[in-house]
Amino acid sequence: MKTTPALLAAVLAGLTLAACATSSGQPRPAAATAAPAARPEIARPGATGSLAAARRALDQAIESMRTATVGNKGGFVERARADLVEARLNVTNCLAFIAAHPGIETQPPAPSAEISAISTRVSDFNVTSRPNHAPNLRFALSSVQTALVYLQQTPAGDRGGFRDHAIASLGQAVSDLIAGISQVDSPDRPARGARTVVQPEATLYRGMLGSYGSNEFPFYFLSVPDGSNIWGEAVKTSLNGKWDMARTPQQFTASGSFYLASPAKVKVEAGRAVTVTIDRLQYDLSNYGKWNGIETELAAGRHTLTLSVGNNGGQLAECGVKITALPGETEVPIFVTAGEVDDFVRGLPKGSRELSAWDAQQSKLAFKVAL
Repeated sequence: MKTTPALLAAVLAGLTLAACATSSGQPRPAAATAAPAARPEIARPGATGSLAAARRALDQAIESMRTATVGNKGGFVERARADLVEARLNVTNCLAFIAAHPGIETQPPAPSAEISAISTRVSDFNVTSRPNHAPNLRFALSSVQTALVYLQQTPAGDRGGFRDHAIASLGQAVSDLIAGISQVDSPDRPARGARTVVQPEATLYRGMLGSYGSNEFPFYFLSVPDGSNIWGEAVKTSLNGKWDMARTPQQFTASGSFYLASPAKVKVEAGRAVTVTIDRLQYDLSNYGKWNGIETELAAGRHTLTLSVGNNGGQLAECGVKITALPGETEVPIFVTAGEVDDFVRGLPKGSRELSAWDAQQSKLAFKVAL
C-alpha cells in the first residue's frame, strides 16, 4: 500500500480530530476522509497488540462509513456498516477472551488462508476500479485491508471463535464495499436522486450487552439500563446467597445499536456520571445528581452505542440511557441481534449468569431492518 508524506499527514490529522471530544458533551467535528488509508502502524508483539491495532483500523472504517452517502449504492452501504460493527465487536470479544486465558499472547502467528484471499480480492479490485469514486467507501475498504494485516499477525491458539467470526464479517464487508463502489462506477447506475429500497432482513431484540467489568463477578445484563435496574432490588434479590453483597462491582459497561430510517436529530439522556459513545464520538455526561443528555444530528442507518459508568459513589444504581427522536420525543429502541448475544455470552467466564431475566421472545421488536 503506497502513501505520500502529504497524504499520510492528512490522514493522521483527521484521526486526531475524530478522536477528540469536549468534556461539555459536544464532539469536535470529524475530519473529512479520503482514500486511501494510511500505512498500518507497527503493532506491539503478541495477540493484544495485533488485535488492538486491527480494532483501531476498524474504527477508522466505521467512522468513514458513518459519513458515507447512501443513495445510488444499492443498499450496500448499510450492510457494510453492519458488517464492520459486527467485526469490531468480535475483535473486542477476542481481546477479552485472550485477557482471560493467559498463554495465548506468546504463541506464534497463525496465518489464515481466508485473510489472504480477502486481501487479494481488495488488491485486485483496486487495480481495475476507478480511483476517484466513492471516497468514503474506498477509505473504509483500505482500512479493512489494514485490519486484515493485523489479524494475520494474531498468534495461534483458541480465541473463542471470535477471530474467525471477525474474519467472516470482514469478508462480507469487503463484498458489500466493493459492490457499493461498483454501483457508483457503473455507467448503468440509477440516476442521481433515485430512491434505493432496502428490504428488511434482521430480527432485532430490545437490549444491550452489559458487563460488570470483572471476571470475578460472574454475571451479565442484557436489558437496557433504565436508571434503576442495573443495581436495583430485583438484581440484589437474584444475587441473594450467590454473592457477597458487600463486594459491589466498581464498573458497568454496555453496548448496543439503534436505527434511524431517515436523518434525524436525536436526544440522548443518561444517568449521572455515564460516558456515552455514539459511532466513536464520546460524550461525557457527568452532571452529577440528575439525568442529563445531549442532542445531535445523525444520518439514516444503524448507529453503535456504548455506555460506561464507574461506581465510586453509588452511580451504578442510577445507570441508564434513553434515545428519542426530535421533535416529538419518539423513543428510538436500543437493540442487539441474536448473533451478537450469542457471541457475547460465549466470551464470558464459564458459569456466568444473566441478572435481568431478559427473554428474547418478550424483547423482540416489531420491526426489522437490513443489517
